[in-house]
Amino acid sequence: MARPCTPSLAAALLCLVIISGERFLPQCAGCPRDDRRALLDIQSFLSEHLPLNYWDSSIRDCCQWRDVTCDSRTGRVTGLDLDAFPYPPASPLNTSLFLPLEELQSLSLKNVGINGCMPGAELSTMKLETLDLSDNAINGTISTDVQYLHLSENQFNGTFPLSLGTDIYTIDLQGNQFSGILPRLMFKAFPKLQIMLLERNMFEGMIPNDICHLKCLRLLDLSHNKLSGKLPSCLSNIGSDDESFNFQYSDRNITSIFLMFPVSSYQDLLAQYTKFISQPDQEEFMTKSRKDYYKGNMLNYMSGLDFSSNQLKGSIPESIGDMKWLRALNFSANYFDGSIPQSLSNLSDRISLTTTWRAKYLQS
Repeated sequence: MARPCTPSLAAALLCLVIISGERFLPQCAGCPRDDRRALLDIQSFLSEHLPLNYWDSSIRDCCQWRDVTCDSRTGRVTGLDLDAFPYPPASPLNTSLFLPLEELQSLSLKNVGINGCMPGAELSTMKLETLDLSDNAINGTISTDVQYLHLSENQFNGTFPLSLGTDIYTIDLQGNQFSGILPRLMFKAFPKLQIMLLERNMFEGMIPNDICHLKCLRLLDLSHNKLSGKLPSCLSNIGSDDESFNFQYSDRNITSIFLMFPVSSYQDLLAQYTKFISQPDQEEFMTKSRKDYYKGNMLNYMSGLDFSSNQLKGSIPESIGDMKWLRALNFSANYFDGSIPQSLSNLSDRISLTTTWRAKYLQS
């Protein structure tokens, strides 16, 4: 006859479970101690830029803190979104503070007042997929292998950076001081590139024909540079790969979606909006002087080319009318001649077209 479990035996079994730890006890989602401590260190470092008590340390689970995203299963911090705090630049970014966040995939430090050189070596050891350091005063060499890179409104200069990794989907370098020519063989350096935003830099020379080989590119902004010469005749080859596009629309100004796509009711619009806001990446793109924001799987709903405010000349390629995916096209403030291609009528039901020439307006 089996003896009942004695108190001493029960205690021994309990000790065995405790010692064995993770193999016997179920995992509870919640913020690990190391991640919580790291976030408090980050808050201390950014104390001059963040509101007082930005994170409430009395709440033990840091997954409940504002602008922190965690994995629902492990509780590890996967996203950190610290932006929109308009303070002047103060100090370089101490990237070592983020290293304890071993599962961090998305980091946004937009407009938090950091300056100095672009962090590189330490960031490359992390699992980051999305990095947004826009609206700061960062300079130096760009070397990173994230998939979505946002460095707009900083103080970068020199030539176009080619060492960004072959898996990159988004390159956002708007509002910097890059100069020189656009490099050739860009399609070999970035075979998966879908978004390239180079507005308001100082690039010059001709747009290379190699850009036509960017078969996944669906959002290209080269406006407000010093580009000259003719548009590549092969331009219609851009974005010709339809296989990997599953992008959806979101806008900070939700009403502007009505200007682009019909929605049968407010409930439909709200349902679409709440579905789309959880997507990872966000871009800005201006059409007809209205800047819209597109988040996550956006390219099903927004795609375009902007060549405005350069020194381009010659005629617009007739083949551009074959780019059925286009939603916005801006040729304004250049020196084009000839008439607007008749082929653009193929896109008239879906495209926002801006064609005010610098010298005169040419009617088709």
